Amino acid sequence: MIRCGVLILTFCFVIANASQCYNDDLVPIYCSATSQFCLKADAYNGQTYRGCAYMNDCPQGQSCAPITYSSDGTTDYVCCCVGDFCNSSGFVMPQVTSLLTVVASCIYLYYC
Repeated sequence: MIRCGVLILTFCFVIANASQCYNDDLVPIYCSATSQFCLKADAYNGQTYRGCAYMNDCPQGQSCAPITYSSDGTTDYVCCCVGDFCNSSGFVMPQVTSLLTVVASCIYLYYC
């Protein structure tokens, strides 16, 4: 019984401390603990890129700005934000955290 409780608490701690962003396909992903931002970039070629980002990916901080790359001279419009799923496209997807909480509760009730 105690082992199940420790397992559930560990699971909930990991879920609570992992930031979540959308990837290019608008699928929720968990970011590493070292990722500071979610990113949405409208590239010069018309494509939109999404994912987890680090400080060096977002020199403008938590905002949107055109970023020009010295390597090839192209400019992308890059938005960086803090908060789960803040790099969405405007439509609402189910909260993965809520679903995982329900699943963890069911596992706890079944096995403990």
